Amino acid sequence: IGYSIKFVKNANGKFQGTVDVAINFSQNDEIKNAQKYTLNSPETDDTSKTLPNFIDQQRYTLPNGVYIMEISIADKNKLEEKPFVTKIPVTIDFPDDKMKISDIQLLESYVKSTTATLLTKSGYDLVPYVSTFYPENINRIKFYAEIYNSKKIMGEGQKLVLNYYLESSENNV
Repeated sequence: IGYSIKFVKNANGKFQGTVDVAINFSQNDEIKNAQKYTLNSPETDDTSKTLPNFIDQQRYTLPNGVYIMEISIADKNKLEEKPFVTKIPVTIDFPDDKMKISDIQLLESYVKSTTATLLTKSGYDLVPYVSTFYPENINRIKFYAEIYNSKKIMGEGQKLVLNYYLESSENNV
């Protein structure tokens, strides 16, 4: 969220926020995959106006197993503040002998990709929907999911029907 970080003037004479990000996946106290990088916000001319929100997306490959994902986020322009750190358990369980579907990724938008970027998946640029709230003016929920092992389980060229729906958590309607 733009207002949550400190924007400072950069070499272009514009204001920009900078965040250091560290992500690691560990298993039995052994790091299995890790990455550290700096994420820059969009530039803005005026910090007295609404500051731009921005997103980041990374993809990691890990074999089946149970991991602890630790994320550390630090505002480079607020050196006096401690980084935000959280640990989240992650279970990856995609057996080779069963058909499985991934979790859904909620999308703001998607378009056919012309050049591969961090947002590209399966030939499309997938812009994540970063809120947990859908206001009344949004009348479509876009999402992306993957089905694994369908050819192996069903055979080449077989058709698959997939139904999905929204269900109330209060009454299952």
